[in-house]
Amino acid sequence: MARLNNPPKEGLRHTVPDKDKRRLALQWLREHPNEPSTAAARIYHIENEDSLRKAWGQEREKDQRITPIQNGGQNKILRPDQHAAMIQYSLDQATNGGKRATKQMIYNCTMWLRAQESRSIPL
Repeated sequence: MARLNNPPKEGLRHTVPDKDKRRLALQWLREHPNEPSTAAARIYHIENEDSLRKAWGQEREKDQRITPIQNGGQNKILRPDQHAAMIQYSLDQATNGGKRATKQMIYNCTMWLRAQESRSIPL
């Protein structure tokens, strides 16, 4: 094994704490994205190569997600103004001597609003 005449300025890589080794290895991988994570682990003397591989995989996966994942909300039945009107209707039924709006009353009002726009009634 050959010795370096000029060691790296930041000190010997095997004496750096593990957390810093991983940070430096990830930085190196960002600069060399086509290199495997095992190469960075060997360069920075990381004993547990799997931890670096997982961290690098998570970072690449995070970079690939440009748009946030949308969970739900694609099946809107009413427009926002109609939704606000339904809330106002429920409040009016709950106050001033009303007997509170039941689920069936809300459903019937929703279907009436959709029928006014000639939209289909969801089943």
